Amino acid sequence: MGEFARPSGRMWGFPFTSVLGALLMLGILAGTAFTREFRMTLAYGLAFLAVLVVVYALWYRRRPGAAQRTEASV
Repeated sequence: MGEFARPSGRMWGFPFTSVLGALLMLGILAGTAFTREFRMTLAYGLAFLAVLVVVYALWYRRRPGAAQRTEASV
């Protein structure tokens, strides 16, 4: 890929706070599977997420240099 510039700031607790946040989100997602009222939300949410992943993959496959341009502009 290439070299990235070192960030100018630091995030407290990185990478542990990021992992903790991801685990908490997975816990909430798992909780919706066991709650009858939220099962439809889970089904539509996962389907929407799948659509977003496909659109993202198609968008960046069509424009191969787009990811590098975005990272360089930050």
